[in-house]
Amino acid sequence: MRKLILVIAVAAVLVVAGWYWLNMATRPVVQVTSFSVNPSTITSAQNATLTVGLTNNDNVKGHGIVLVFSSHALVSFYIGDQPLQRSGSDWRLAINMLASESRTQVLTVRAGLESGVSQITYRISMTASVDGTQTESKSLDLTVRAP
Repeated sequence: MRKLILVIAVAAVLVVAGWYWLNMATRPVVQVTSFSVNPSTITSAQNATLTVGLTNNDNVKGHGIVLVFSSHALVSFYIGDQPLQRSGSDWRLAINMLASESRTQVLTVRAGLESGVSQITYRISMTASVDGTQTESKSLDLTVRAP
């Protein structure tokens, strides 16, 4: 009888461990759950709100995340009134996420128009890196009109 209970207990542990491993293996460690801009059409005198949702699927440890935003030279990215760190055409945001943390990062986007242009649509691209390894890429469009 003891052997049967031991076999059932070991089988239960293996099932739970297998389920956990399969569940973790199919999800990225840190996942971009949303990426949107609102409004998607602005005038050059307005700002748009860029929202990035992130979830750390690792229940054990935190991770360092770097979001890199790229677009046209007339598009810039801010947290509040502070510009993100810029390197060439890339704007970088470093985030430390705790184990199991979910967060929504809100950015301000400002965009201008070249002289003589009344409307243009800019592509905004974002790459997400977790602990130095690129994991996801997303992109969306922002239309800018003359005021």
